[in-house]
Amino acid sequence: MTINIRPAKAEDADAIATVHINSWRETYRGLLPDELLDGLRQDERAELWSKIIAANGHYPTNAQFVADSAGEIVGFGSCGLGRSKECVAAGYKGEISTLYVLKPFQNYGLGSAIFHRIAKHLVGTGVDAASLWVLGTNIHARKFYERHGGVAFKERTDNHRGCSTTEIAYGWSHLPK
Repeated sequence: MTINIRPAKAEDADAIATVHINSWRETYRGLLPDELLDGLRQDERAELWSKIIAANGHYPTNAQFVADSAGEIVGFGSCGLGRSKECVAAGYKGEISTLYVLKPFQNYGLGSAIFHRIAKHLVGTGVDAASLWVLGTNIHARKFYERHGGVAFKERTDNHRGCSTTEIAYGWSHLPK
């Protein structure tokens, strides 16, 4: 399997939306309400990713990377400056906003490759510390971040469209280069 990790382009927005929705449904079924997962809409996510990708030129720290397998996007990740006041106050200037790989493509190192590409990008823009929030019950993701040096440092209760969840913040005080 040949996978290319590359910067996302405007024309990738629809495919990123598809991966985003499918990976949420694969990952969070049983952890979040079915109504929430079944209500995710392709057109809304595609529009969101179009706007995010288009804004990159205005924010040098922002970037999205895709895992491209023979022209099919099978994973993606995004980053930028921290949006969480708690994380920024704790010294984590950057944020890994998303990192998803479709289930059939997991355990081949794609998540790690995307993570390292994000870290390299952030460090290249002068951001050497970053954080992210992960669903507390998503043990697979939590172990992934811990294997990559992330340290849990904060917990919060969040509301995902009417569903109360616990999220854990992981941080890297020195991102890998």
